[in-house]
Amino acid sequence: MNTRESEAQSSHSRGHDLLQSAVRHFSLVSHVGISLFLLGMVLWKPAYDWDMIGYVACAKEAEIKDPVSLHKWVFDKVKATIGTERFNEINHTPYRNTITDDPRALQQQLPFSRVRVLYVAAIAGLSKLGINVFLAAHLVSALACILGLWGLWAAFAGRVDGPLLGLIPLFALACGMLKVATQSSPDGLAFFMVAVLVLLLARRSRWTLVLVPVSVLARADLLLFGLPVLGFVWFRGDGRRSLILLSAAAAVVTTVVVCRWSGHYGMRTLLYCNYVKFLPYPADTEFHLHFADYLVGWRQGLRKLLFNTPFFVFVTVIMAAALCLLRSSLCFGERRMKWFLIVGSTFYVTIHFVLFPSMMERFFIGQYLMGAMALVWILGEAAIGRNAAVSA
Repeated sequence: MNTRESEAQSSHSRGHDLLQSAVRHFSLVSHVGISLFLLGMVLWKPAYDWDMIGYVACAKEAEIKDPVSLHKWVFDKVKATIGTERFNEINHTPYRNTITDDPRALQQQLPFSRVRVLYVAAIAGLSKLGINVFLAAHLVSALACILGLWGLWAAFAGRVDGPLLGLIPLFALACGMLKVATQSSPDGLAFFMVAVLVLLLARRSRWTLVLVPVSVLARADLLLFGLPVLGFVWFRGDGRRSLILLSAAAAVVTTVVVCRWSGHYGMRTLLYCNYVKFLPYPADTEFHLHFADYLVGWRQGLRKLLFNTPFFVFVTVIMAAALCLLRSSLCFGERRMKWFLIVGSTFYVTIHFVLFPSMMERFFIGQYLMGAMALVWILGEAAIGRNAAVSA
């Protein structure tokens, strides 16, 4: 072999090794890249939406107890932070104008935000570190989304093939994670809770029983996810059943206590405000919610559902995962966690829509990624099985 042929072969070998290394590390590169992208976007261009006003007011109400002083501080601070022009863009309805002008109206909105205990506490904590409180409301969302992605990575890094696992952050972006990460809402924190619960389930950790009651402090509707998680723990035989029942009871009691403590007005008022009209003074307003109003919400939800791309992608992914799992040769024990990812995510999305007919992807980002994780896990194992058969 002459020198040129040797150099060409060596160069080809190095190129092949680099390609193999890139494929092997694609998962890490993907997760690091998307994490930096989300963090960069929230620092460069946070959404600065209307919802941040209620959450920031709740985060500061322990320090500023007088409602009039709190109202003045919040609106002076938000205008100084985002500018008058941007504030006028988000303060564009009579309902919002009333809250801007009247401290009593702001006070009556706070129970809607106060019920998200962990999110409000996280905003208060970051603001104590010297971070602008309105930026903190968005930064909590981004950090929670990033940590949630890494939680899923930790749950399946040893189970799912690297390149396939690297597709999960990209799928998250397609399902609206950028919007969740840059908004002031507890939805990023809710995703983080879902991701950590999946991690604990994958590791069969008894800390699952602790986290389920804690998760409702992020968003009360996570009770609809936590109880099926406990049902799966019961079914799989992880831990004493008395402790599982205790965890379920604690989750229900925590939800009720937090709603009572926060002064939340309940589902009736929430549905009326979303599907009839927003109430600047919900505590003082008498109203009637009829079943026809609920049907209007359903009709609006179903109409929007027809144009909801992330939902149809989720349905496609879930159907593909279920079909692949039914056709696989895995034993029942090896299928259980995969079936939970499929059935648990589908159950939550369905029940949530029945009770509160909205398909905004921010409510379901964790469940959408559970479906995607199930599919790539099943496909990865199928590929390994084919390769083993070919090698044999």
